[in-house]
Amino acid sequence: MKVSTTKLENCQAVLDIEAEASDISKATDDAYRRLGARTAIPGFRPGKAPRQVLERFISKETLEREVVNQFIPKAYEQALKDTGVNVIADPEIEITKEEPITFKATVSLRPVVELGDYSKIHVEVETTSVSEDDINNSLESIRQRQATWEPVERPVELGDMVVLDVKGTEDGKSIFNQKGLQYEVKPEALFPLPGFAEQLVGIEKNTEKTFQLTTPEDHPNETLRGKSMEFHVQLSEIKVKKLPSMDDDFAKTVNFTNLEFLKERVTNNLKAKAEAEARLKQEETTLNALLDISRIEFPPVMVDREIERLLSDRGNKTSKEAPPDPKLVEEKRPVAIDNLRHSLALGKLVEIEKITVNPEEIDSEIEMLANSLQAKAEDIRKVFNTPEARRSISDRLLARKALSRLGDVASGKAEEAKTEDTIDKTQV
Repeated sequence: MKVSTTKLENCQAVLDIEAEASDISKATDDAYRRLGARTAIPGFRPGKAPRQVLERFISKETLEREVVNQFIPKAYEQALKDTGVNVIADPEIEITKEEPITFKATVSLRPVVELGDYSKIHVEVETTSVSEDDINNSLESIRQRQATWEPVERPVELGDMVVLDVKGTEDGKSIFNQKGLQYEVKPEALFPLPGFAEQLVGIEKNTEKTFQLTTPEDHPNETLRGKSMEFHVQLSEIKVKKLPSMDDDFAKTVNFTNLEFLKERVTNNLKAKAEAEARLKQEETTLNALLDISRIEFPPVMVDREIERLLSDRGNKTSKEAPPDPKLVEEKRPVAIDNLRHSLALGKLVEIEKITVNPEEIDSEIEMLANSLQAKAEDIRKVFNTPEARRSISDRLLARKALSRLGDVASGKAEEAKTEDTIDKTQV
C-alpha cells in the first residue's frame, strides 16, 4: 500500500492511499470468504462452497463493493499508523480510482497552540471604589423588597397595586380574559398593552371602565398588529405600597442587629462585587492580549462541534434529519471560534504552568452548586457526582485557575509571590 500525506491549512491533511496487487488479492480472498458465509448455495453449507463455485453465484459488482467496503477502513487505519498522523474526527473519504483502488482521506488534525511570551503582558487591575450613593441605592433596593401592600380607600394612582377582572376583545372576539388579576400600575407598563396602566388611574374601588387601545406594530401576534382592542375592567381592590422606615427595626427584618451592621455588610458586598468585576475585566483584557501574540489553529470540525453545542444549550435540537437553521449556524460561528481560541489558550496555559485540580476542590464546587440551585441538594450531588460531570467541573476549575494565573502574571502578583516565597525559604 502506497501512502502520501499533504498538509492543508486549518489543521487538516489529505492522505492519498493506493492499494498494491498484494493488498487487492488479500482483500478479494477475504471478500469471497465473507460473501460465502452469507450466500445460500444449493448443496453446500454456508461458507463451505469452493471458490470456483462462489465465483458463479456472486456478481462482479457485489464482489467489488465488498472489497472496497472492507479494504478502505483497514487501509485508512494502517495509513494512520504508518504516517503517525494524529486525527480527532472521522475522515472524509473520496475514491479517486477503482483499479487499483485509490482513495483520499481528508482528516482533521489536533489543534496547534503556541502561546506568546505572556510574562511580558502587563495589565493592572483597576482601582475600585464604592460611593455613598451606591450604598444608599443598595439599601433602598432592600427596603423596596421589604415593602408591604395595604388597602386604601381612594381612586387609583400610579404606583398602586390593584386587583381587577379584565376582558379584552378585538372586533368582538375575546383576546384577553382574566379574573382576579393583581396588577401593579407602573408608568409606561407594556402589559397587556402600552397605555393600559394609565387608563386605570382615577378608577375607584368596585367600579368598572371600558376603554380602547391600539396594539403596537411589533406585537408578538402578527394578526393583532395595529388593531384596536376594547378593554373592560372591573376593579375590586386598591393597595398602596408602604415602605419600612430606614432604621434598626428595618435592619432586623433582614436578620441584622441594627442598621449600622446592615450598612457595613452592604458596603462590603459592593466592594467585593466591584473588585471581582475589575479583576474579571483585567483577566479578559489579559487573555485577549495573549491571544494577540499567540498562534492558535484548529480544524473546521471543532468549530462545527462547538456550534452544535451552543445551539443545543439554547434548546435547538439538531440531527441529520433536521439540520439547524443556517442563519443560526452563521450567527454562532464567530462565538464558537472565540470560545475555541479562549479554551485552547487556557488549556495550554494549564499545561505550561502545571495547574492542577484536586478531588476536594471538585467536591467543594459540587457542594456550592447543590446549595445554590433551586432543587434538592442530594439530587444535585447525584447529578454532578458522575465521572463525566466531575471531569466537566474539573475542566471549568482548571480554566478558572489558568485565567487567574494569567491575571496574576499581568498584574505582577505572580512575581511578588515568587519573591516572597524565595525570602521565606532563605529565612528558613
